[in-house]
Amino acid sequence: MELSAPCGQINGLVSKVIKKAKGKPSSAGKPQSRLLYKPTENDTAAPGACAHFANGAGPHCEPYHPVQAARGYDAMVEADTKTRDATCAVFYPAIQKHFGENFEAATYGAFCYFVDETHTIDIGASVLPELPGHIPNQYGDEPGASVDRRQIELGGRPALVFFDSRRNQYDIYVSHVNDLDAPGGLNLFVQVSPPRGIDTDENPTVSPELVEKAQRAMADVVERSLN
Repeated sequence: MELSAPCGQINGLVSKVIKKAKGKPSSAGKPQSRLLYKPTENDTAAPGACAHFANGAGPHCEPYHPVQAARGYDAMVEADTKTRDATCAVFYPAIQKHFGENFEAATYGAFCYFVDETHTIDIGASVLPELPGHIPNQYGDEPGASVDRRQIELGGRPALVFFDSRRNQYDIYVSHVNDLDAPGGLNLFVQVSPPRGIDTDENPTVSPELVEKAQRAMADVVERSLN
């Protein structure tokens, strides 16, 4: 095999590569990384539950470190300022009860997340402080940002629920003072994604079953920790 100029300058190297490729490997050394992983295996270097984020987790993700769950809104806000694990502690029992014990908790950014080995569902939870930027009725209120916005009642408290425009995320915002126009409260959302490693144009949407589970989980949290 001969290459014409300017590629001809590497003719000698090409011949060596072809010869090497035809021969047997000099040793049976292990590959530096695996080529294929099972759907339930950790295909990232992320620790613990951080490996199960649908789209992968960043370097600031931390597996949940168990702490005592706070009761009452003020106590939850105070605990959350000290560690995001406090939010996980509040929501964890309800998530495992209604979504399954296979969901594990991790903290990432301003949220506690619950993820599982399917890598297709991310459940996020947060305690909203009483600040102007955290008014339930103002979330997702930009034109076209949400669909099916409506007010319901969960655990005896008013709640705003809606899907994002693609219907692959479902949000619940509960007011701790029974006023969705007042700042503060609780948030829970469910986001669905295609399985990792699959190139697809499909847009998975949050199913009615997941919506029902999310509502039941939030109602449990309200009754146990807020009321």
